[in-house]
Amino acid sequence: MNAIKSKIRKRGLFLFKCLITVAMLVFVYTTVDDDLPKVLETLRSTSIPLLLLAFANHLAGRFLMAYQTRLGLQVYGVNYSTWSMFKINLQTMFYGAFLPGDFSGFAVKWYLISRIDGRRPEILATMVYIRLVYLIVVLVSGLAALVVHWPFESLGLLYSGLAVLSLMLFATFAIHLQFLQSHLDRFAEYVTSWAPLRRLRSPFHRLHEAINAFSRMGWRDIVAMWGTCILVKLSITFSFWLLAKATGIPVSFVTLLWIQSAVEVIQFLPISISGLGVREISVIYMLGSLGVAESTALGFSLLILVLRIGMIGMGGLFAGTDLIFGQPSKHKPV
Repeated sequence: MNAIKSKIRKRGLFLFKCLITVAMLVFVYTTVDDDLPKVLETLRSTSIPLLLLAFANHLAGRFLMAYQTRLGLQVYGVNYSTWSMFKINLQTMFYGAFLPGDFSGFAVKWYLISRIDGRRPEILATMVYIRLVYLIVVLVSGLAALVVHWPFESLGLLYSGLAVLSLMLFATFAIHLQFLQSHLDRFAEYVTSWAPLRRLRSPFHRLHEAINAFSRMGWRDIVAMWGTCILVKLSITFSFWLLAKATGIPVSFVTLLWIQSAVEVIQFLPISISGLGVREISVIYMLGSLGVAESTALGFSLLILVLRIGMIGMGGLFAGTDLIFGQPSKHKPV
């Protein structure tokens, strides 16, 4: 009975998010209804060489993400190939295209990697750590770009971003401090001593031990992890810049730093399917604040979707290959 209720609840939530996605797409359509010919003209006049270059650059960014995952898993003595992580990264985009928000894709990626040899707590800890570092990089670069070019009248967004950034920096700093681990151990014992959570004591402690491993990272590995995150962020922003050039939008790389950061954070929210609607409304609003026409902004957002569809297609090919030829139980170390 509980299983049936759970399925009904999950399907109801999925349907609700589908309705939200449709509602936002309808809103976007009504916003630019009179300018649809201009949107099509923007797409027709797009520079194909710049679009292909943006796709190649986006692909390189995904390969950097794969290297970053491999680097994080090396903390546990696991050394998967960057290529295998790259394939999983694209497969995540394929499966995640049918799920709400980037958080769902996070769960898919965790499952795809953990099925290799079952290191579930270690893989979850690695993904949380990488996500935390990357979000810090996104916030720092975005807020820095906003300070250089502040287009809004209110400073509320800046203050909110600084508050979230401070919490994330503290959490990341705490992970690397070994003397804090004893306090975290006591906290873990206190949390799992509560009756409803006693059943989770074993997996909770395994996850805690996996997180503790990052306190033993060397400075070289820490610098490599943060440096890779910065390169990934710059790569994605460079793709945005190429698309802006392809559509004739006169915005600087610095401006696109904060626009891409805002889109990244908003898409993380599980409120629409594959970011549809949320991304378009966000881009139209932010570029509109810079004087860009709604039709041109929507064309730019649709090109971002084109890049994403290209990645999803490649992920689908990898997923289909695994279904046909089978998924190996464990990748060989390199």
